[in-house]
Order: sequence, then C-alpha cells, then structure tokens
Amino acid sequence: MKKLTEMFSSLKKEMLHVILLIFGYILLNTLQGIFTGEKITFLLKDELHLSASTVTSINLLIYLPTYVQPFMGACTELYPLFGSRRRSYFILASLTISAAWLLLAFQTHYHLVSAICCLLIAITGFTLRGVLINAITVAMGNNLGNYKGVQTVLQLLPLVLMATFAGRLGGIVTEHWSYRAAFSAAAGVSLCYLFLLPLLKEPDAVGAPPAASGEELPNPRLALRQALKDRRLWAVTAFVAYFGLVPSPDTARPYYLTDALHLSKLFIGELSGWGALGAILGVLLVQVAPRRLGVRALATLAASATILAMVPLMLIHDALSAKVGILAFNILASLGAFAYSWMWARACPKGLEAVIFGTLASTQALFYFICDWLGTHMYDWFGPATGHSAAYGWHWTLITCMALGAPLFVLILLLPKTDPADDHLAAP
Repeated sequence: MKKLTEMFSSLKKEMLHVILLIFGYILLNTLQGIFTGEKITFLLKDELHLSASTVTSINLLIYLPTYVQPFMGACTELYPLFGSRRRSYFILASLTISAAWLLLAFQTHYHLVSAICCLLIAITGFTLRGVLINAITVAMGNNLGNYKGVQTVLQLLPLVLMATFAGRLGGIVTEHWSYRAAFSAAAGVSLCYLFLLPLLKEPDAVGAPPAASGEELPNPRLALRQALKDRRLWAVTAFVAYFGLVPSPDTARPYYLTDALHLSKLFIGELSGWGALGAILGVLLVQVAPRRLGVRALATLAASATILAMVPLMLIHDALSAKVGILAFNILASLGAFAYSWMWARACPKGLEAVIFGTLASTQALFYFICDWLGTHMYDWFGPATGHSAAYGWHWTLITCMALGAPLFVLILLLPKTDPADDHLAAP
C-alpha cells in the first residue's frame, strides 16, 4: 500500500508539471499568434502583392520543416543534446524563433526572398518545439487511457482565449500596428518560453508510473524498428495522406472576404473570435463520445465532420452570414480535427510518440499544403482567373472539395481493427 501511495504521489506531481507546462505553452502561443497570425497574411498580400495561389506555392516551401517531423522526433529521442532529450532542443527552438522574428522586424524594405528565409527559420523552430510538446501530450493521454480528456483541456484554453480577446486583439494589431512593432513583440514572447524550462521534465514515459527498481527500460531503437514494420501504421499513414490531400481553400478565404465581400481586417480579426466560439462548441460535442474509440471510428467521425464543414462556408455572402458561417464551420471542423488528432494518438505505440506522431504530422503537413495549393488554385481557376466572379469560384471550389473527400470512406475500410497505442514496447 505504501508503494502504491508513493507511486500515485509521484505520478500526480508529474502530471501537474505537464499540465502547467502545456497551459503556459498555449498561453504564449496565443500571444504570439496575436502579433503574427494575420500580420503575416497581409504582409504577403499587401506589402509583397502576392495572389492567393502564389502564397500557397510559397507555403509549400516555407513549411518544409513540417515535412521532416519524424526525423526531428527521432533526433530528440535517440540523440540527446548536451545530455538532454527535451530542454536543450526546447531552448534551441525558442532562440531560433526569436531570432527569425527580429530579422523580419528590422527589415527596412520587405523583399520576397528575405521574408521567405525569415519565415522558414521561424517555422523550423516552431516545428521542433511542437514535436516536443506533442510527444509529451500524446504520451500523457495514452498512458492515462484518456486522450480525449487530456486533449479537451488542452484545446479549450486557447479557444477560450481566442473567443474572449485574442481574435479582436489580433485584428487591432493587424489594422493599427506596424510590422516592426508586431514582429518585435513576437520575438519577445518567444523568449518567454524559456521560463517554462523548469516544468519540462525528461521522463522515460510521460504520464506513466515510474519504472520499478531493476525493471528493464524499453529499447527505443528496437521498438522503432518494430513499429515501422507494422502494417497498421502505414494504413493510417495512407489515410492521413489522402485526408490531407483533399483540397481546401484556406488561404483563399481572406482574399474572398476582403476582395469579394469587402470586409475590413478588423472585422476579419473579430471573425476569429466567432471561429473560436464554434471550435469550443465542437470540442464540447466530442465529450458525448465514448472515452475509448478505435482508429476506424475516429476516422469516420473526422471525415464526416470535415466534409460537412464545407457547407456553411458556401452560405457566406455578407457580414452576418460570415459570422454564422464561420461559427458553424468551426463547430464541424473542430469536431473533425479533434477526432483526427485522437486517431493519430491511437496509432502511436507507447514510448515512440515523438517519432510516430511526427511521422503522421509530417504526412498531414505535406499533403495539407498541397491541398491548400489545389484549393486556392481552384478558387482562381473557377473564379477571377477565368473571368468569373469570386463568389462563383468560391462556391465551385467548395463543391469540388466535398466531392474529392468522398473516397475517404473507402480508405476507412483499410484501417486496422486494433490500435498500436494498446501495444507494449519491446524490451531490450
């Protein structure tokens, strides 16, 4: 009984450290998004005079680091930096991001090549830091047997912040702040991540009870080789690839809202608050689902919600319908995204979260930017580039996106009936 009490006490303390770490991380992410989110969009649109389709082509390049997340995860798992698998990489990522924002802030005249280089450096740091945090949260959720509960807590905080003040503040920054002021503030926020270091622990399995005395720890290299031979992982990866490839006009949306509907940047910032409110409702809807769902059930939920989310976007034609449409879209999109990330977690064997989650995230990232490129080019092809109205292009793009999403339900039949997250790590 005494040993059980000590183990529970140690586990409870570890969970507290992780929860505080994630809350701090989310808060700082929200602040950084206020200063950079919309500002980057309009830097590319207004200062560099790039079209929506050109921006998506550039995104394929500047988001290159997100395609190599499994290698970043493997590096942090297998090759400690200065004796650390977490803290040293976290410091490196934060300093990299801060330097990138400062380089972007103090450019006297913005040029395409220099802007791309700065954004590429920043996204490299963001990706590395995200790999570390994802590994911790997935491990905690799977080891507690309640990924849904963990992810609910982690998603609600930034959404509440966005719905209450962050969306409007982002609009104010975009409308009234200079690029130098906004990016300098973002550089300062990035340095504040270093205050989270005392909370960043280096456990063998976050959220798992400490290993008993004399118990052999898993061999990460052997476990990784076994995981990569598992056909279930590659079936999930194929589904994730096509899911990400389904076209989406995300980059085209602000162009449609400003050029076709003539909505202001401040109003678009306020729409972020409506979107966050919809996302909160979507996360709350997930709570009616059973605590443990398999990969197939989660994939079905994700595909259904994501395809149906296109419908509200088709109804946007003025300021009021924009609020209602963004609210409804984010309810469905949040529901689908939650199920989607939950499916990823169920595909991760214990102890390999950074590598396997990174593999799925890289696949999603690569194909998402391809799908955004396709969706935005379809917006041009169906609309302004061929002499049609922006509204015509917007509607036919969304219809095509929904049609191309239908094959997802065939791919679901190929997904595994058992989940890798329930497997045990290989012993050395």
